[in-house]
Amino acid sequence: HAVQYSFEPDYGWRRLREEHPGKYESSIDPAPDPNEWVHLRIEISEKSVQLYVNDIADVVLEVERLSKGATGQIGLWVGPGTEADFANVIATP
Repeated sequence: HAVQYSFEPDYGWRRLREEHPGKYESSIDPAPDPNEWVHLRIEISEKSVQLYVNDIADVVLEVERLSKGATGQIGLWVGPGTEADFANVIATP
């Protein structure tokens, strides 16, 4: 479960995993080195979300967008007890 999509509070990861096993989460192959920077590109359209990782050409996760509003906000989250740094975050309309 390396990457997951959720839409809090209505569609948390636990609910999505129980109601739609494997649909809103994915592994990453090859797995990134946990001691190196992981480069993400997230493409959000009106109906879907696509996630690309490092130099992997294929989409790592593609899901139906659960948020119907267009607020222009995104959230990046890491699990409890996990340390993470974010750098060079760019949002382009």
